[in-house]
Amino acid sequence: MIKSNNNKQATRKDLTDLEENLRGDFVKEITRLDKRFDDLEDGIVKWKDEILTSNDKLSKKLDNYLTEQVAIDLNYKRLDKKVENVEGYIEKADKKLELGFERA
Repeated sequence: MIKSNNNKQATRKDLTDLEENLRGDFVKEITRLDKRFDDLEDGIVKWKDEILTSNDKLSKKLDNYLTEQVAIDLNYKRLDKKVENVEGYIEKADKKLELGFERA
C-alpha cells in the first residue's frame, strides 16, 4: 500500500493529488522535450539550408569554370589549326626557296 510521509495510509485525495502532480510534471516534461525537438529541427533545417546555399555557389563556380574550359579548348584547337596552316606555308616556301627549314 502507498503511505504518506507521516506513516498513515494514503487517502483517495492523497492519491488524486499525487496523480495530478505527476500528470502536471509529465506535461511539463513533454512540453520541454517538444521545444527541444523543435529547436533541434530548426537547427537542422538552418544547417541544411546553409549547406545547400554553399553548394549552389560551388555549382555556379563549377559551371562557369566548365564553360570557360570549353571556350579555352576551342581556342586551342583553332590555334593548333592556324599553327598547322602556317607550318604548311613555311614548308611550301622552304621547298621553293630552299631555306632548310626543319619542323620541330
